[in-house]
Amino acid sequence: MEIAQKSQRQDNDIDAICNRIDQLCSLTEMYYGKVKELYDRVEALEKMIVKVPEFYEYWKKLNACGYQD
Repeated sequence: MEIAQKSQRQDNDIDAICNRIDQLCSLTEMYYGKVKELYDRVEALEKMIVKVPEFYEYWKKLNACGYQD
């Protein structure tokens, strides 16, 4: 009986670990999607800024100050 209980506890522990891994994978995918969305927005903004000389000069100054990755 004790062996069966120990085996059941181990199975429960493994299930809990697998569930946590699934949750972490889902969160990682969600955060990746958000970061990708922000990156795409910044890229689009950069393209728009280049088209407006005043903004482009300001953008170049920001990049010179280390705001570029």
